[in-house]
Amino acid sequence: MSSIQFYPSSAYLSAQMQQEVAAIFVDNFTAAPRYENWDNESALAYLQSLWSKGAATWVSYKKDNLGNREEEGMITGFAIGIIINKHTQSHEPQLLNHYAGAFYLEEIAVCTEAQGQGIGKQLMQASLSDTQNSYPSYVTRVRSDAPAMVYLLESLGFKQVDSYLATKGGVISQRLIYRYENN
Repeated sequence: MSSIQFYPSSAYLSAQMQQEVAAIFVDNFTAAPRYENWDNESALAYLQSLWSKGAATWVSYKKDNLGNREEEGMITGFAIGIIINKHTQSHEPQLLNHYAGAFYLEEIAVCTEAQGQGIGKQLMQASLSDTQNSYPSYVTRVRSDAPAMVYLLESLGFKQVDSYLATKGGVISQRLIYRYENN
């Protein structure tokens, strides 16, 4: 059982929460099939660079048997996103050229032991719900070797609109850009 909490800026995220998010990031992006080159320190620095640009964060927490949120150490997943505009400094500049004004989901990850429980879907639905009235569209990119994420995006109504090669964490991979139109 989990609950999703929205944090509009990093000011609401404690240092412990930031460390937990970084640990989930490392677990997800250094394992097969990604094999990116991250450790907790480099992941935290990368995530803090997103938060310093005003990125919003959704965090999934474990709940106890009574439905109450458990305390520190209980983050099961996260999603981080930012508005794309001419001032957005992205490591993926092709997004800036075509999707200005859109909300961009930069990262999403679920801890290994909680995968397959619908937490990624809950995070996506919460971020879509919280942004749909403010932005004309919602954009994200996913590696082509992540079929579960491709399936999730398509099941939520996202459409693939582009693809490109990118290097992240020292690994070159095919990226698929997906877009969701807010109606």
